[in-house]
Amino acid sequence: MAKDIERARKQELAIHKIIADTVSQPLDLDKLLDTALEKIMEVMNVDTGGIFLLEPETGQYVLRRHSNLTEQFIQEMGRVSLGEGCTGTAAKTGEIYCAFAMAEREYLCEDAERLMGIDCLAAAPIMVAGRAVGVIELFAPSARRISDIEADMITTIGNQIGIAIENTRLYQETKQNVTKLSKLKNQLEQTNTTLRRHLDHEAYIAETLQKGLLPLELPKLEGYEIAARYISATKEASVGGDFYDFIPVEKNVAIVVGDISGSGIETTTMSSMLKNTTRAFALEDATPSDVINRANNVLFKEAPPEKFATAFYALLEPEKGKIAYANAGHPSALLAKRDTNVIEELPQCSPALAITESLDCAQREITLNSGDVLTIFTDGLIEVRKNKTFFGLERLKDEILGQPSII
Repeated sequence: MAKDIERARKQELAIHKIIADTVSQPLDLDKLLDTALEKIMEVMNVDTGGIFLLEPETGQYVLRRHSNLTEQFIQEMGRVSLGEGCTGTAAKTGEIYCAFAMAEREYLCEDAERLMGIDCLAAAPIMVAGRAVGVIELFAPSARRISDIEADMITTIGNQIGIAIENTRLYQETKQNVTKLSKLKNQLEQTNTTLRRHLDHEAYIAETLQKGLLPLELPKLEGYEIAARYISATKEASVGGDFYDFIPVEKNVAIVVGDISGSGIETTTMSSMLKNTTRAFALEDATPSDVINRANNVLFKEAPPEKFATAFYALLEPEKGKIAYANAGHPSALLAKRDTNVIEELPQCSPALAITESLDCAQREITLNSGDVLTIFTDGLIEVRKNKTFFGLERLKDEILGQPSII
């Protein structure tokens, strides 16, 4: 009896060492299983065994690591279903399946006897959260039977291995996810690089097209001082839909300032369409109202549905100082009168272009006197911000009247 107790204590210490060795293994499943199987066979004094793990895709238990199993056994019993053989029975019941010292049956496992000439000593489930994720199966001659104490030890080992397997699975799953995320990050960076190149190329094309929309030189008219400036409010808006043009019409000069919604090549292309359309109609000696209305007809048919444009078209008669203008949805031009030091707004005559198929933009007329200043601009000028404050229309008026505001 004393020898049995001493032997049990030694086996218990050996069990704790197995558990410690198993849990301390690197988070590599195959290494963990190799260590666990080696130590279990050592403490149980057997040299034949294997560890089966659940294959989630099929629901079967597959022989993952083994020692001294015959090829015939591996081929026939290397994959078993729930409830099949000793392994499947242990997995199904969640309890150790073994023959104790007083077992009535000569052989517990006919397959093991048939394929290897030895018997199944024990098949112990590896449990995780109440589910068998694997089975430890040990083999020995049929004369060798395990005791209750040994059965408890194998069960304990199985449970501890289950924890280690689950930790390893989570580690490997996390590692795989990190690897996937790393690959996705690299792919995203490559995509972003390609996209930036594409956008830079597109921006270059759009900028080139936009520069072609602006006149190379300004008209020179006796008695008039004409100035023009094109500056983007932000770097992002460097390629937009704004443009201006001066069109000689016999002795007169047509002035066009337009703005297309959006930015990029499509917007710049639509700006070119509007510029060329207004120029073509202007050269037919049409009135400002006719030019704007006919330009709307073209843009409504040709422009993308989400696009629209605003335009201020003015026809100047230099000898008389008269201006006839049509304003389609564009910010009101500002006429600063020298004699009164007051600014008049030249309001819109109609909604923007390309919104409705038919447009009725009625023109209006003004007269420029000596010293008067006419300022035509796009909304970008008054919507530019500094410290979250818009420049605004009133500040623009102050600048025109020589009363600069600080922003």
